[in-house]
Amino acid sequence: AAAAANILVLFWGPSAIRHTCAHAQHAQWQQQQRRQQRRPFSAGPEWLVGVAAGGQQVYGHGSGSAATTTPGTARGYAHSSSSSSSSTNSSRRGRATDGGGSGGSDGRAGSGDGGGSSRTDVLPLRAALRLLYKQVHPDLFHDQPLAKEENERSFKLLQEYVQLARGGDVRSPAARLPYRFSFYLREPPQPPLQQHVDAAESYTPTAPARPPLRPPPSATRPAAAAAAATSGDGGTASSAAATEVAGLHLVQITLPPPAISPAGAKELAAPTRKALVKLLAACGLATSGRGGGGGGGGAADGGREEDEDDGGPLSLAAFLPEAVEALRQVEAASTSDPAVRVANLRGAMRLRHQVMVSFADKRLPARSQVALLERLARVVDGVAGEVQLQGCHIVIGDRLGLDRLGQLCLPAADPEDATWTSFLTGADLDFVRQQRKNVQALRNLETQVARAVGVAQVFTSYGNLMEPSYRSFLERLAAAAAASGPVGGAAFATDVSLCIMPPLLTGHQGQQPPPPPCRLDDSTPGVVQVASDATADEVYRGVSQLGDRAQAAVQNHRRVETESRQLSDRTRQRLRLRSLTRDPRVSPDHFRRACCFLLDQSAALMPLLEGCSVRIGFANRLAPDGSCYIELAHNCEL
Repeated sequence: AAAAANILVLFWGPSAIRHTCAHAQHAQWQQQQRRQQRRPFSAGPEWLVGVAAGGQQVYGHGSGSAATTTPGTARGYAHSSSSSSSSTNSSRRGRATDGGGSGGSDGRAGSGDGGGSSRTDVLPLRAALRLLYKQVHPDLFHDQPLAKEENERSFKLLQEYVQLARGGDVRSPAARLPYRFSFYLREPPQPPLQQHVDAAESYTPTAPARPPLRPPPSATRPAAAAAAATSGDGGTASSAAATEVAGLHLVQITLPPPAISPAGAKELAAPTRKALVKLLAACGLATSGRGGGGGGGGAADGGREEDEDDGGPLSLAAFLPEAVEALRQVEAASTSDPAVRVANLRGAMRLRHQVMVSFADKRLPARSQVALLERLARVVDGVAGEVQLQGCHIVIGDRLGLDRLGQLCLPAADPEDATWTSFLTGADLDFVRQQRKNVQALRNLETQVARAVGVAQVFTSYGNLMEPSYRSFLERLAAAAAASGPVGGAAFATDVSLCIMPPLLTGHQGQQPPPPPCRLDDSTPGVVQVASDATADEVYRGVSQLGDRAQAAVQNHRRVETESRQLSDRTRQRLRLRSLTRDPRVSPDHFRRACCFLLDQSAALMPLLEGCSVRIGFANRLAPDGSCYIELAHNCEL
């Protein structure tokens, strides 16, 4: 041996000896690792046990070498101090004796009992997280610094995610931002069977049946779908990334902010469990979504927690995290709000061509209006050299032709631009302009009659505007007002309006008395309906009798609207919303209830809804027309 050492010193030198010794030590370490892989795993990473009990450990297997973190500190891509690195190194040195390692019959890490995991295994949530920990442990990637650092960062971020879900501060910035994970795996992840994923995501405790909470996946907006497809947002794994490492499999996934469970909850909230199920499924691990110790956790397992916070269809805790993230994607993908785009296009048509444009269906989605307006602008630009459309009013609806008001009607369902072009070039535009002048003269007469009678306005329905009986009524009422003056001494000049109805039918069947010529409109406060064949005396008498009630209804309506507006402003400011509106079909009482609920829960909702546009409606969903707002049901729950 001494002679051999002398020969080595003479021919190879001291550096060669050190190199040979290093190879020998590396071979010894590999042999030790293979021996430990054959050991059954007994305890698992203690940070998971600590998180379950409210602890804050990261990687240590003992009690003295664990690095600690708090929500919000693990978002960086590099360690912020040398203590965490030294702590991690010390835990690595001690890991060789406590049973850590990766084993299993299929080449992946074994479960908590030492057995392998296959596509048919459904693990409890905590066991699945331990298994993921062993698959992505930094010590398994000592030869790949990038993968080692990224796995360590992502797993610290996963710890923060679970800690925040188990009772973190809702005001923390970490509770408002999406979490992006990147894991490098030695083996390609095998996706679990779809029925296991569906069962875990759909697991709910016994609760009353309710309607669906959010739009189905097929109703995802194109912009949001495109953003999700490129970034992996919304719980979908992406294998294409710029940081791929040869020989490793990269899994990237983005989860919405965790839903924070109330204090003392035995399980994570349903949205958080669903997000973790997606993350584990992307890494090839099937889980029941529950943290119990049972190995099955399927639908037949009766160990459901009765007091679990499930988050039902009206629950904001189950809806808002994903909805807010989807709204951010829509806002980022769209250059402007569709409603703003509609206003800009209509203004451009009015300035460039002096053409007014409107829609027959006022509830047409804003995105559909944008597409139709862009198409109309293209057609009008094409025919601008042939016809003069100045002063015309174009209505996009369900039919083609001229209406009685001189409006050019174009069908929205016709996909051919040639149909619109041929109609605009063939229309008698001189007749159209003359008819528009007649309509304007009639509008002026309505204003004069209303001022003379002493009411706020006089109007009629669309179909009755150009009827000869309506003009005759206006002229007759104007003559009576010139002789008698305003009704009630102009006491109703600001609150009461007259809606002129078509003439009453004369042939009434049975013994029913004919309806009175003047009556209150039950649907619109402050409106008195008047038959167009009523005499001027009947109109004056009816307005005198009904004016006080109509005026009181208008004043009460204004008071309710003022209170609702003030409550809306206070709610918007408290939650720091961009805007707060309501569906016109939502009653003021329901809107008031929704605002009071949002104010009561402002501490929990403000971190999520800050900067969003909210509309109070009848369902928890994203804007069905693709606009940048979230609709909340007026009877929503936390």
